[in-house]
Amino acid sequence: MADKAIEVLLDEKRNFPPPKEFKKSAHARSASILNSARKNPQAFWAKAAKELDWFKRWKKVLEWKTPWAKWFTGGKINASYNYLDDHVERMGDLTDLPYLRCLCNEARG
Repeated sequence: MADKAIEVLLDEKRNFPPPKEFKKSAHARSASILNSARKNPQAFWAKAAKELDWFKRWKKVLEWKTPWAKWFTGGKINASYNYLDDHVERMGDLTDLPYLRCLCNEARG
């Protein structure tokens, strides 16, 4: 079955479960999280998105016009801000930047 080509993408029924080691390191281990996402995907992702800093809040969680999907339409977000700037705001002087500098120096020899 692995060598069978996908003829119609939207009719694909095969399942590709993750390896056991990958599952062990997953952040979402609870079946209730997965059930929540399956029951109402838009509400699930809207809740998750509210945990991020948005420069402009989205108007609609999902616009689905088969086969195209647009998530969080109307919203403006910056991934760098949500990762680096938020990290600096919360951690102050305890940032990872000195660690990264150390790694770069080791790589240079």
